[in-house]
Amino acid sequence: MAKSKLELPEDHLASVGQDGGRVPLYPAIEAGYWRHRRTVVQIILIFIFLFTPWIKINGHPVILIDILGGQFSFFGMTFWAHDSPILFFIFATVLLTLIVATVLFGRVWCGWACPQTVFIEGVFRRVEQWVEGNHYQRKKLDAQPVSVQKLFKKSVKWILYLGLSLVIAHSFLAYFFGVDKLLEMVQGDPRDNLLSFIFMSVVALALFFDFSIFREQFCILICPYGRWQSVLLDKLSLTVAYDYNRGEPRRGTLEDGKEAGDCINCYKCVAVCPTGVDIRRGSQLECIACTACIDACDSIMEKINKPKGLIRYSSEAELEGQKVESRSRIRLTIYSALLVVAISGLTYRLITRSGLDVAVIRAKDVPYKKLEGPSDLYVNHYKVHIKNQRLKENRVRVSLAKAQGSVELVFPVNPLKLKSGEVVRHHFFIKSPKSLTLGSGRQYVDIVFSELGEGGSTVVKRISILGPKE
Repeated sequence: MAKSKLELPEDHLASVGQDGGRVPLYPAIEAGYWRHRRTVVQIILIFIFLFTPWIKINGHPVILIDILGGQFSFFGMTFWAHDSPILFFIFATVLLTLIVATVLFGRVWCGWACPQTVFIEGVFRRVEQWVEGNHYQRKKLDAQPVSVQKLFKKSVKWILYLGLSLVIAHSFLAYFFGVDKLLEMVQGDPRDNLLSFIFMSVVALALFFDFSIFREQFCILICPYGRWQSVLLDKLSLTVAYDYNRGEPRRGTLEDGKEAGDCINCYKCVAVCPTGVDIRRGSQLECIACTACIDACDSIMEKINKPKGLIRYSSEAELEGQKVESRSRIRLTIYSALLVVAISGLTYRLITRSGLDVAVIRAKDVPYKKLEGPSDLYVNHYKVHIKNQRLKENRVRVSLAKAQGSVELVFPVNPLKLKSGEVVRHHFFIKSPKSLTLGSGRQYVDIVFSELGEGGSTVVKRISILGPKE
């Protein structure tokens, strides 16, 4: 039986021709249950991405990734380069959450939350439809010879695309510099911030190329997540799937003596796919689980008075009628356990994290020195490095943990006042009597660095006092 002209090739991607050249895709836009919900999610995610840099907590951005300054702010908490264990737990939590979500729900990230999908489907595809029309009109326009109408529509579309790319690029840049600094750079001469201007321009052009031209090729050829899914999925993972038991044999492929399935071979599921996939061929690397084929198929089932769900969220086990034992999800158990460990580690580090980072070292000097005069006192010289890790100004008092005879702390400024993120370095001295170190020539004391104010933390550093042994 002759194949339909709508049948996709089996030996190469639908977006690649026999000669290896690019074949443009013109996916139709089908309204429906899942598209409505994805639209709501896309609006929320776009709003979060564009407006998060403008939100501040205590005068600081809710999210700031200042790589050059080694400062990272997340929802009122500031981390620095030396907070690498916390950053490790954050990244591990995000990665493991994505892995667990994939094992349970397949490529839910790609279809619902990936910026690539959100901006293309939620913004750029809508602009394209508004300017050039539906998928039939867009395909017809591209096939037409050059004309005034074609140049006008293409120019309007590319100008809007470039403007949107610039907006997204500047919003992206705000996460690294903060809105205040970004506005200052935008209003100033680009030559004053040449590297930032070049970075923004490169990002804007990359977004323009990706969202307007490259599109599905990024998901198919570059994104590594599509490769991960084949490793992470199991028979119980929910994916967008075609119920071949119900749908086969399709109309037009019916053999003598067999009853036709529910699939009428309309190819509407193929027409709406943004990556050029025929979902009826099973789970494929190119599928991003966008649910467009579900809405398209459901609309056809309504018209022919058949139950919806020929294409739906399902698992391989359900489609095959298999009963899968719980031990078959051992990987999910391992991934979930690792996620719990990552979240627990992150929680512990955040709870025990101090608002101060303090380092005390012995100054470059003689080990100890006797004070001039009739007193029998000796002095040890130290250097301290204090960093305020709070998002607000901090006051710090330095003291001895407890009175130890006539041991005295000599600190130049006490209490200290530090701005957010400020680092101060001071020399200080410990005066002690000769009797303190007799015998061993060494004694230990604890220096307490206390934040003044409600909820302030305390850092205790043990230092050694050197002196005469006899």
